[in-house]
Amino acid sequence: MATRADLQQRVDGHLAGTYETTRPRDVPDPDEVPLGNKAMQFDATALFIDVRQSTDISNTSRADSGEDDEGVLLRRRQDHQRQRRRGSKFQR
Repeated sequence: MATRADLQQRVDGHLAGTYETTRPRDVPDPDEVPLGNKAMQFDATALFIDVRQSTDISNTSRADSGEDDEGVLLRRRQDHQRQRRRGSKFQR
């Protein structure tokens, strides 16, 4: 088993080293991404949409999927806390 110092040295070596970079045409499958000092560089776009009352949609989906009540209640509480934090930041 590697010690913390061994792991830190290996990580530092990967971060400080030079990389052989390729530019794939499409987003690669995880199995296609090599380990070691090799990198793939590609352009990507992320889209995020915050839909009002989206928790109702996701909670309905969870209920349909058979997720237990504890999981649903925990997620509702977390969503409520997030909404309260957002609301206090943007209240008029």
